[in-house]
Amino acid sequence: MDRVRCNQKTISHNNNINKIYITLLSILTITMTLSSPSAGAMTVHAIYEAPSTDTTPILELGFPEHTTLVSMADIESLPLYKTDNMNHFDGPSGQFYGVWLNDLLAKYHLENAPRLRFTALDGYEVFIDQANRKKRQYFLATRLNNLPITADNLGPLMLLIPYDLNLPVNQAESKSRWIWALHTIIAQ
Repeated sequence: MDRVRCNQKTISHNNNINKIYITLLSILTITMTLSSPSAGAMTVHAIYEAPSTDTTPILELGFPEHTTLVSMADIESLPLYKTDNMNHFDGPSGQFYGVWLNDLLAKYHLENAPRLRFTALDGYEVFIDQANRKKRQYFLATRLNNLPITADNLGPLMLLIPYDLNLPVNQAESKSRWIWALHTIIAQ
């Protein structure tokens, strides 16, 4: 009889170890799933393309009392990146090339501006504060499929949030913060 009880305790003990093991594996699996990019997650890659040589001013940026006109060559003097193929929700699709907004802001000493006003050629405006710029990685697209973005494709400059593209609506930044035909960035 003692032997049976001993086996029952051993079986009971092994069941408890198995439950703990299964629980730990479940926690590990959930953690890995949540922390790894999903299959459809957007990625942005550094590239080694020759920057534009176009010195025509296309963007005005700065503080209200002093702005600077910059060209595509000025913008693309920063490190260039490209996205995976993506479909912009309002039309163009393909690989977008460009620079990180924070790099551009740092180059022109706007990284500490509490709030920026982005204005499109048609007058549409978007305001983005410093906290939001730190929370999200904004991408200033200068090319589509390695060619200048035409007016027909909402160019010449577009502000995108690539990492939000495939997120559920409740986790993504509002698409109203994306802006195309960007013309000015003014600190507020």
